[in-house]
Amino acid sequence: MKKITIFIAAFLAVSSLYAQTVKAPVNQAHNGSFEEIDAKTSKAKYWNFSKESVFVKGEKGSQAKIKGGIHQYLTASKVWQSSTPRKIQYSFTVSGKGKLSVSFYRYSDTKDPKAKHGYTRKFLPHSLNKVVVLTDKPQTVTGTYTIAANEWVALSISALDALVDDVVIDLVPEKTPAK
Repeated sequence: MKKITIFIAAFLAVSSLYAQTVKAPVNQAHNGSFEEIDAKTSKAKYWNFSKESVFVKGEKGSQAKIKGGIHQYLTASKVWQSSTPRKIQYSFTVSGKGKLSVSFYRYSDTKDPKAKHGYTRKFLPHSLNKVVVLTDKPQTVTGTYTIAANEWVALSISALDALVDDVVIDLVPEKTPAK
């Protein structure tokens, strides 16, 4: 009985340490699986689709069928406009033909009590982050991007013929300097 107690205590200690060092991503993109559908528009919630892009039901659930592009304004609290830069990482699954581009649309809000919503928005040049050659076989696309201080961003995924699924965006934890 004593050996089992020691084993359980050791197991719990190791599990606790592991849980502290490995964090599951907290998705900062809303509806990255394209499963939430707006009843009024019949489109995937939180996403903006170009005219020819649609969501489709596949073997593994809903996916974005891109013929042009899709984008989402990243408005989760951890990626809000801030006075400090925030590094994010993204991943998604894609298959298709041709090339796919990942870009970030950048914009900044400045407080303005006279403005309709209490702020003035300034759109900034977009930032091309990655270009991927597509294949018929699904592949995982990953990358990082640093949101500049005092900016918001929207994730943009563009292609002429692609299926996208499982979009995940998370903050990259800041490394604390070793003592």
